[in-house]
Amino acid sequence: MTPLLPNPDYYLHNLITMTSSESKRLWRRAIKEHFNCQCVYCGEF
Repeated sequence: MTPLLPNPDYYLHNLITMTSSESKRLWRRAIKEHFNCQCVYCGEF
């Protein structure tokens, strides 16, 4: 499971990723995993 950090820049500053695009991809995946792949707005999977 990917740790959910406040924004993509934290992944770069903590050296979890090396590029901006990779940090954004990882951040989006962490948000999705945090909500168990469930839509935050409507609650559907």
